[in-house]
Amino acid sequence: MENWSEQSRFSIQNLQELEESSTKILELIGTPGVVVFVGDLGAGKTTLIQHLCKVIGVEDHVTSPTFALAYIYQSAYVPVQHLDLYRIASIEEALQLGIEEYLAAPGWTFIEWPQIITDLLPIDCHMIEITNLGGEARKIVLLQRAVGDHVRS
Repeated sequence: MENWSEQSRFSIQNLQELEESSTKILELIGTPGVVVFVGDLGAGKTTLIQHLCKVIGVEDHVTSPTFALAYIYQSAYVPVQHLDLYRIASIEEALQLGIEEYLAAPGWTFIEWPQIITDLLPIDCHMIEITNLGGEARKIVLLQRAVGDHVRS
């Protein structure tokens, strides 16, 4: 996925550091919106989303919606949509499943494996790249859309 600029970078050595990093990530993003997560299988996308949801105030148990496409959670303040597009084969399939409604929904929309819908992502979305550095150590990079990008109409 192209045309993204780095906003911040975190290195964590263990899972206990994820909550503090999650708070910082949400502060940097600011306003609820679409955040896409990129990383290899097992990199920790769902684990990071679990921590972000905890910081947001979601009390439900957050799991990966790999087979359900999406789970919707409620915090005290805003809804959280968690999507996993790993099993989606085409942009047409994503459209048939209502991806545009999720992208336009109020609150936070967290999307794992977003590569198939890159052309549909809103201009103000953020990306989080997660790299496994071995053991529990991770590199987390927060990116935002570069100026000049546009959304497909």
